[in-house]
Amino acid sequence: MSEHLPTFPEYGEGGDLIGSRRSRRAFRWTAGAFLLLTLALWFSEGYLRYERAEQLYISAIELPPESGRNYLRQIEVTYAKQHKDPPAKYIEALAEREEDDLILGAYERAFHLEPNNSSLAIRYGCRLFYEGQAGVARLRFREAAENAQKNVLPVYLEASVLPWVSEASDDLGPSFAIIDRANKASGRVTVPKPLWSSALPERGYWYSKLRRQSAEACMWPFYQFADKVAAQAGDDIKNNTLGDWPERLKALETMGKRIAAGAVGQDPRMGDSLAGGIPQAQAGLHIMRTAVDLLKQISPEQRNIPDENMIKARVNLDRALEELTKFENSREDVIREDRQAYTLPLRLIAATIAVFLSVYMAAYILCKVFGVNSTHHNVTHSRVGHIVFTAWAAFSLALLILMAISHGGIVSSPIWHSTLYYSWWGGALVALAFSVPYPVLVLPSPRLLAGQKAALGDAESLLPVARRKYRQAYLSVFRRYLGILLGLTIISVSAWVVVFRIVSSLYPWQIGLLSTGLSGEEIETVQHALSLLG
Repeated sequence: MSEHLPTFPEYGEGGDLIGSRRSRRAFRWTAGAFLLLTLALWFSEGYLRYERAEQLYISAIELPPESGRNYLRQIEVTYAKQHKDPPAKYIEALAEREEDDLILGAYERAFHLEPNNSSLAIRYGCRLFYEGQAGVARLRFREAAENAQKNVLPVYLEASVLPWVSEASDDLGPSFAIIDRANKASGRVTVPKPLWSSALPERGYWYSKLRRQSAEACMWPFYQFADKVAAQAGDDIKNNTLGDWPERLKALETMGKRIAAGAVGQDPRMGDSLAGGIPQAQAGLHIMRTAVDLLKQISPEQRNIPDENMIKARVNLDRALEELTKFENSREDVIREDRQAYTLPLRLIAATIAVFLSVYMAAYILCKVFGVNSTHHNVTHSRVGHIVFTAWAAFSLALLILMAISHGGIVSSPIWHSTLYYSWWGGALVALAFSVPYPVLVLPSPRLLAGQKAALGDAESLLPVARRKYRQAYLSVFRRYLGILLGLTIISVSAWVVVFRIVSSLYPWQIGLLSTGLSGEEIETVQHALSLLG
């Protein structure tokens, strides 16, 4: 009987084994080619587009300090082996990320390489003052003022640190002499921009974070100076030894107003842009409020300002500061939502591929257990299968593109966010669930085939053989369906990554550069807060 058992071409026996193997390999190579193209594009831009030092620098500024400093240290080692000094920007970037006890040393090396860099001198001076070296800090601010005469920031900084330079730190006369000169000078109070790369956009969360850190470091001396003025002026006013305090406090108020006004830069080509942003505006308003509070303690006759004007000024300052504080309190929540929106497609992709791969591996194991071999792979896919495959590839790619181009809608509408989420999983689970009935639609039933082949033997005796062949063919089709589903997902994701890179100049996993820094909203908030001052 076994010698005359019929074959079951409907289950793959006796088919074009070479052709089916060639088709499977072609599909695998196609999916692999899409994936390799995407990886090659990313690798070439990240590791071949720039020289080694610049590539390490770009990587470093995209990372937190504890990770970024290691890349920048590699740059120093590389140049040291060549017996050359690295460009100052690399050392300055290291200084901004270095461990606390090594920061000043890095700044000193950078400043030695580029002493005429006013931004570097300002940052270096602020760190020196933070470390208690006010005398050297004052020199750095003076040098910065000489090299950037249109920037009043280093002049105000010099005035602010001066009380800690002199042994007679209670004598604030020299500081206010400098403040008077700065108040009359033209130019703006401009905070140095963070070290960055032209290859990266300046609109994202990470650049905004570095900009804010730079502004906060530059504003710290102003807070210290305002506290010293408040302590000394408060005592003198209580003791009725006013001296020059009315004029000094008015000068201090003007200084604070100019600092706050410089929070938003002016570029005739690009319109308003952020300079120090809210940290700078808050520092300026804090100085103004300090001056107003002290002036209120002086009689109207001595300060030459009516009480109602002082009360109105104080109320306006409180309203402006409240506006900035309200924005700051909501910042992290907005950024968190934005980051979640940008990570949504990545999370969906990772979870979907994990699910598809897990089911595929389970099918692979079952095929091994039930003895499925390459013969059973000859079963051709039906038209329904081709429709499902095409539909899933088009649906997944379209949904990924929709997530990218409608990003604003995701952020502003939780309903839209949920719609995209459940639509993706609905499509993925439908495509996955169809893998179970799909082989039944492709393969004829074993009883039907056994009856058709009864002429070659008893139908009942052929039925167990037909059922075994059916199980093997079912598992083969089931596994191949899952493999195609997984491969098409890889192709769709790869195509989406390339399109995303072309349109946005970034990769979808560069979340720190993609997620919002709220720059536009911050400009509007600062401008509105300053408009409240009247």
